[in-house]
Amino acid sequence: MMLLLCLGSSPSYACDESCKRAQAEERLNVRYPSYLNKRYCRDVSSQFLTTAAKSLRRYRDNQLSDLHRGGMYNTRKFLVQRKEWLQECDDYLQQVSRYRVFRNAGTTKDIFTAMDNVSSILAALVNGATYVSDEGYDSLTAVSERFDRLLTLMENHKTQMQLAGQLNID
Repeated sequence: MMLLLCLGSSPSYACDESCKRAQAEERLNVRYPSYLNKRYCRDVSSQFLTTAAKSLRRYRDNQLSDLHRGGMYNTRKFLVQRKEWLQECDDYLQQVSRYRVFRNAGTTKDIFTAMDNVSSILAALVNGATYVSDEGYDSLTAVSERFDRLLTLMENHKTQMQLAGQLNID
């Protein structure tokens, strides 16, 4: 009986990240890039919540009011690229852990949706669309509201992560 207990509790029977990665690759018939792991994904997520958030906030506060097509184009490309990185991590994390790139399914979905909303309105404005409503809202108001929603979601999640001790910012 003691021998069975020792064998059953042996760490060699535990499936770590590399084991789960291999199982997911086999199950899904995919090959994950060598750089893709939980640490990388945590770093991508943290960078998005800190550095990228500052950059997006600065653009929203200082340059968005000009509605300059070049700035909107570059900001959209920036967001699309970050979403691709975050989506890659989210897909990976779903297969090898119980977490999502923004901790849980709801928060991840909300942030991804807000990113898509900002990207789509920026693309529309770059392509010449204008927004006017009966309440007096214009293109700047429409895009600003979408930016505000994204930045609020990011800030709220960053605060939750800091309170949980999972995000340290110097």
